Amino acid sequence: MKKDEIALVLMDLQNDVVHPEGLFGKSGLADVVRERSVLENSHAVLERARQLRMLVVHVAHQYRAGHPEVGQGMAIFDSIKTADAMTEGSWGAEPHEMVAPIENEIVVPKRRVSSFYQSDLDLVLRLAGIKTIVSAGVATNMVVEATVRDAADRGFANIVLEDCCASFDAEDNEFSLKNIIPKFGRVITTLEFLDEFTGRS
Repeated sequence: MKKDEIALVLMDLQNDVVHPEGLFGKSGLADVVRERSVLENSHAVLERARQLRMLVVHVAHQYRAGHPEVGQGMAIFDSIKTADAMTEGSWGAEPHEMVAPIENEIVVPKRRVSSFYQSDLDLVLRLAGIKTIVSAGVATNMVVEATVRDAADRGFANIVLEDCCASFDAEDNEFSLKNIIPKFGRVITTLEFLDEFTGRS
């Protein structure tokens, strides 16, 4: 793999999701993120990707005020609207400070689970000549799994950083990482990523 054909895609690592004061984070998800060192690991990977000048894309789950994009009858979206979570321009919608984008890094807004669905992620990746996506994010069995499935359908190779992911439920997290995601790509650790990408071209 050539590093200029690889993109690091960080998904939904936003304050409402992973911060202890976030609307979902304070419901227990932030504790799981902390226990799995998701933010620390993601930060380490992000720094290495920047050193290697890989393409970095931050995917942000965001809604307009009032959440007009949310339909009815889907529990996951109903809960976001009820909590008034991840509203554009709010602190909760911002990336956590440990993985915040720097100048010239791309932020892709999305309205649904998969990072590809009706976003411009596919366009951004193809125009950059990307062939492999390295994924990190929360929740594993939601945005990460959905995006990996979608990426495979679109012809991208997948690498998922298992210790840069977390779910509300440990069983959901483990099942997705062991039984679903490996069918669509490689599952590796942060240390394996850092060892594999040590500055080579």
